[in-house]
Amino acid sequence: MHLKPLPLALVGIVLILAIGATWYLLARPTVSGPQGAATSTPSVAQKLQISEEGTYFEAEANYPSSAGLSASAGAEADQRAVALMKTFAESQVESFKSENKLEGLTEEDAAMIPGLGVDRFYALKSDYEVRTSPVSVSYVYMIYADTLGAHPNAYFRTFTFDRDTGVALEIADLFVPGTPFLKILSDKSRVSLSAQIAEASGVSEAELDRTMLDAGTTAVLTNFQTFYLDGTELVIVFPPYQVGPWAIGTQEVRIPRTELSETLKARYQ
Repeated sequence: MHLKPLPLALVGIVLILAIGATWYLLARPTVSGPQGAATSTPSVAQKLQISEEGTYFEAEANYPSSAGLSASAGAEADQRAVALMKTFAESQVESFKSENKLEGLTEEDAAMIPGLGVDRFYALKSDYEVRTSPVSVSYVYMIYADTLGAHPNAYFRTFTFDRDTGVALEIADLFVPGTPFLKILSDKSRVSLSAQIAEASGVSEAELDRTMLDAGTTAVLTNFQTFYLDGTELVIVFPPYQVGPWAIGTQEVRIPRTELSETLKARYQ
């Protein structure tokens, strides 16, 4: 790998990631109750990294050396979870290069973008935080991609693993089949987000333009696929542009699982 000064784009993304993570930790509510003290513990696993560097780009994607499941689900289940997240990290780097046609970028192409390869670079940074509950371990991935637009793009991906089986859970796996859980999540999300986004936008709820909010909380699986369990709560993550403009940032809805007891499977209540 050739040596060069750290690209300003990557520096910017690292700073955004650090600021975003700090905000994320400070802003989220503290879980109360007897299980609260045992939640949101940081991972003790080593962070491994998939990284690539080219003339016009740098990409970094982290994954854990252990998913924290060995003691409860066994070593094989732990390594399956690690392999899943490693594959995700690898795919992030490959997709970033492919979608931006970075490996085929010529000097002539680069010359059309002022500063590219000198003080401007395409950059990807993917990192994660760990969230826990008595029945699960979750990895909340924050992906920032600078493709030389007005601002970096932000994405989220979550992996939630059952502590006993090591199985990666989808949102539907938490609920009793046939129950209207999507309608319930939609209704609760709209109530919470309406207040949150109005406050972030500096308007009243009555003045709030609900177009993006309502579309992003329609009762379909894709709107609620980014989730994790934190202590006694189910947390739904809404990335920028899903329920509002970039300026309001990422939004979360935290639902006490006691409010979902009629639809949740007994294990996840």
